[in-house]
Amino acid sequence: MVLVTTLSLIIGAFNLSIGFYHNLQIFVLFRGRGDPKEAFANISDWINVAYTVTTLLQVLLGDAILIYRC
Repeated sequence: MVLVTTLSLIIGAFNLSIGFYHNLQIFVLFRGRGDPKEAFANISDWINVAYTVTTLLQVLLGDAILIYRC
């Protein structure tokens, strides 16, 4: 259980840092054409993929532990 909790903490911290970096890039350092909504809608960008993968990993890890313990 300690391993799963630690892994969940690491994944969550990485997910939070990716989200913060993405918001910083879009709202503070954005110099491209268009508005920031287009950058959020670009699902092929590496940061959107990494954010989705870390969220999916955290959900799957939590569900697996819930199934294991119940």
